[in-house]
Amino acid sequence: MDVVGTIASVVDLSTKLYAYIQNVEDAPKNISRLCTEISTLKGILEDIESRRPSTNDAPTSALDSSLDNASSIVTQLLQQLSKGESSFKRKLRYLKWPFTEKDVAQDTERLSRANQSLMLALIGELQSVPQDLIEIQATSQATLQKVENIEDMILGETVKRETKEQFEARRSIIKFLAPASPDERHREVCHAWRVSDPGAWFLDGAFKTWMEDSDPTSRVMLLCGSSGSGKSTLLSRVVEHQKHKVGADMTAYFYCVYNKVETQEVRNVLGSWAVQLSPPLPKALDGFQEEASKAAPVLIAHLQDLITDLAYASPSVLLVLDALNESNEAGELAANIASIVNRSRNVRLLISSTSEGLLTARGCTCKRIDMIPAQIAQDVEVYVRQKVREHPALEPEDEDKIVEIIVPKSNGMFMWAKYQMEYLSSIPIADQVIEALDDLPSNLDDEYTFRLQRLLQLPKFWQRLVREALVWLSYSLRPLRIDELAEAVAYSFGLKQFGKRSRLPRPMDLLDMCQGLVRLDAVTGIVSLAHSSVVTFLESDTIRSTSATYFAMDEDRDERALLQKCLSYLQMDAFQIGSGCSRHDIRSFFREYPLLHYAGNMWAIHARQFAIAYRLTQSELQLILDLFASQKMESGGHFAFWIRTILPHTPIEIIKRAQPLYYASSYGLAQVVDEMFSRGLVDKTNPEAKWYLDAKSGRYSSTALQVAAYRGQVETVEILLDHGANPHFTDENGNTSIEWASMRGHEEIHRLLLQATRNQEGP
Repeated sequence: MDVVGTIASVVDLSTKLYAYIQNVEDAPKNISRLCTEISTLKGILEDIESRRPSTNDAPTSALDSSLDNASSIVTQLLQQLSKGESSFKRKLRYLKWPFTEKDVAQDTERLSRANQSLMLALIGELQSVPQDLIEIQATSQATLQKVENIEDMILGETVKRETKEQFEARRSIIKFLAPASPDERHREVCHAWRVSDPGAWFLDGAFKTWMEDSDPTSRVMLLCGSSGSGKSTLLSRVVEHQKHKVGADMTAYFYCVYNKVETQEVRNVLGSWAVQLSPPLPKALDGFQEEASKAAPVLIAHLQDLITDLAYASPSVLLVLDALNESNEAGELAANIASIVNRSRNVRLLISSTSEGLLTARGCTCKRIDMIPAQIAQDVEVYVRQKVREHPALEPEDEDKIVEIIVPKSNGMFMWAKYQMEYLSSIPIADQVIEALDDLPSNLDDEYTFRLQRLLQLPKFWQRLVREALVWLSYSLRPLRIDELAEAVAYSFGLKQFGKRSRLPRPMDLLDMCQGLVRLDAVTGIVSLAHSSVVTFLESDTIRSTSATYFAMDEDRDERALLQKCLSYLQMDAFQIGSGCSRHDIRSFFREYPLLHYAGNMWAIHARQFAIAYRLTQSELQLILDLFASQKMESGGHFAFWIRTILPHTPIEIIKRAQPLYYASSYGLAQVVDEMFSRGLVDKTNPEAKWYLDAKSGRYSSTALQVAAYRGQVETVEILLDHGANPHFTDENGNTSIEWASMRGHEEIHRLLLQATRNQEGP
């Protein structure tokens, strides 16, 4: 990623545009918006330049790709502008303006979309900044000053200042609407087919026919197939095809990922689509500025409205969604898809899933395309031939022999073929490669069984750690780094001390022991299962009938183990420091205890999911209440330390006044709130009590009822009202629970609060 080179190109482009504006009579008037987009690009580059990478940050190909795209557009504009100059460098008054009005409009839109893509890539980084930026800090600062000087000439100081403000406002709205970026997953999937062009049977067949049909029987196409059949690959090919096709439909895409909870939420899917559709109408996002400034969750209905409005600005729109079945809100997401299609006649949706039921159950008819083995075989063959040609020992006559074995046996399972070719590629001797063809597993289940059976040959210690690793990678709510995973598997529930002698000295050994079932992304440093089909097999009945049954998983049992371990980890002796932990100290704790960030930020989300789906056990409730009880210590104990982990930059005064009931209500832990009242832990009458019902807490000095109303926690609000919580109290902003429920669009909560008010006032 050459940030300096791109900045230099922006300088050159700005200089040439200024020359044309000043000296060419036929330069179009709408050039000012093009200048604004160039200035916005400068702002983004300035933002990149100003970041200071830490030693833990990994390079990002998503940002590289977005920057390359922007750089390419700038280069093309420069080349076009250069055509207006003679080879003899005639004076400026003889320059010819090389663009038509239509050219300027199109190029402005392209640059606007490139800027939008860059901002999305930046937001998706989660504090990950390219390492090579360290080398460009000094150089880019001087170059950026040149850009600013050119901006002054082109736009003037006032417009320049307004452009900067617009850029910051736009970026904050984009971050608010689209906190989950699809770029990283898209990069991963595209990387898998970089040496081939799979999916021609789909792109040039069913997809092309459907897109060219002006009145299709259904504007929703469902790509249906089992896990591991290559659905994500096909959808990524569609996205890339649309990106590079002249005159293609406006396209927005998203991937639901099994171990990234933020990618599974309806709000984030719709928000990302909306942001990607916004470049032609950037002002359409302005209506969300107030909500973004308050960090108030946007209403899903408003996102639907926004997508509908943006769709009208384009002749046709294609929305792409991969792995609907991976969303924990799949039913609601399917209902929203049906609604969008019904409201917007020019919108089509391409979706992949393992079944059709999620859509049809919501009244959404779709054109179903099944992943038929005979069609997938074409892609498998291309892939196999490419891998054979890369093998240094194999000869041309070996190619057909390997293809004749691998392709038919794959039976439409691309992942199976991939595993076999990885195995064959690891064999250095040609004759042994051919011999190995006789002993390949017959299907994907057999492949996973074979790998797990090999794990049974390891010492019991390693078997336990590998199983723990598979559990964490299957049920964690966000991706884990290798140091986090190593800490998670080495820590044992109930330990009060955990140091160097208890940890794995070489975390990478864990990956080596996992028999290819997990992989490390060298770019992001994230560990994940090799494919989502791994967890599908681990949860299946099939594994329970094999000798590898030790590794079989049960979502209820094993995710509970994660919750319990997180709560136990947070209550180690080292974390009893409570409110004595400063903002600086917490950074040191995060470095010394790699699992701390996950345990602190995710245990309550795990607990809420269990409270909804299965109910928390008494032992789990006790673990939570033990954590809360430490708040009564002078230092605030483990509870105050936990608050510091989730609010690392919060002033100490807020940490000290933190209330367990407030945070249980904020997270919607209704069962925990109910248990606190059942045990008589909350005082309903004495404002001086340690745990008072209407005690003020949080950053805005709110009551438990106010934060529950703010967050939309219906069941929690009901419990608090039943126990006498006061709906009239105000926070430091002067808002009551009723006002927050109204402002946030929580209609059911608003109704409950109004009814409670009437009941208190009497007849």
